[in-house]
Amino acid sequence: MTRGELLERFQTEASEITEREISVTEDTAIADLGMDSLSLLELVGTFERTLSIRIDSEDLADVTTVAELLDVVEARRTRVAC
Repeated sequence: MTRGELLERFQTEASEITEREISVTEDTAIADLGMDSLSLLELVGTFERTLSIRIDSEDLADVTTVAELLDVVEARRTRVAC
């Protein structure tokens, strides 16, 4: 899955979680989407299941933007692929 596909997946899943159509860029702040920490964990769980990865909650502590979350996802995918 490319970074662009991850961004699309984020947008789709975030829209379902927030129950409204949203548009995101990598610079979008997650808080601006109306997502709280529980919503973020739900979204991360979707990435974990889809990509067969595991993301620790400590990895999410400093995540504030979509780009930062995608960085964490990509880092985990790289570790799994090694």
